[in-house]
Amino acid sequence: MLTLSWLSAGDGGVGKSSVTLSLLRREFSHDYDPTIEDSYSTNITVDGQEYSVSLVDTAGQEEYRGAWGESTVREGDGFICCYSIDSATSFELVPDFLHVIRKVKHSQDNPTPAPTPENTPFPFLLVGNKCDLPPNRRVVSAQTGLAFARGAGGLFYETSALQRVNIDDAFASLVRAIARSKAARVAYLKSHPKDKDCDGFNGNVGVLDKLEAAAKESSARTISGLEDEEELSLEAARERQRSQRGKRSDLAMDRRRSKSIGGLGRDPSTYGEKQGGCGCVVC
Repeated sequence: MLTLSWLSAGDGGVGKSSVTLSLLRREFSHDYDPTIEDSYSTNITVDGQEYSVSLVDTAGQEEYRGAWGESTVREGDGFICCYSIDSATSFELVPDFLHVIRKVKHSQDNPTPAPTPENTPFPFLLVGNKCDLPPNRRVVSAQTGLAFARGAGGLFYETSALQRVNIDDAFASLVRAIARSKAARVAYLKSHPKDKDCDGFNGNVGVLDKLEAAAKESSARTISGLEDEEELSLEAARERQRSQRGKRSDLAMDRRRSKSIGGLGRDPSTYGEKQGGCGCVVC
């Protein structure tokens, strides 16, 4: 069993606590107080693998953001940033929440707030909640949320805690991303043993996707190059074989005596014109 931890962040009232409890209780609930910070533990099975998950649900209101403990963020393997599709303000605050996390997780002391994969070295899931609302209530389109997530190298889902839409799929995608990031980190440490703090490692989904694509392309080029080299070697061998034909005296043949009628070795001049050979020549 692999233990994962993640932190849930978002503006007050966007429903991140409802999303969290929908996962844990598998039902919608209003039975909670406004969150300052709550911690939960649960087990999740994804792709046949069981994971133990520690989840910290944080306060999103501005007056509570300073209460986020640095250790809470530092120990998090992945993060959820939640906004409500009927609130442009909650969506506009997403970069701020990411930067709060970035300042702890980034190897630089004072990283820029640029929401790029290279500048966001951790797996995160962007959740647009309340997708069950009627269309006339929506102010943040799914395309807008998806574009931001992709630009920053994150995952994206629209959810409804009320109707449990995409709750399990969203959390499962984050579990996969965190497990992948942890495995990549182990591989990085093996190849960079001097970088014990993993300052050069980036577990962002977009970054890992690029590295994986580059590795596949490099492997394909290597295989193609080996195949080309093998073909050239075979062709060179054939050319050497062709160039050696007729050079060995013990293999040389008198072409006059290679006519097929009567068998090899008989002089075709002993036959009449009508009995001439078929013209096949043994080289």
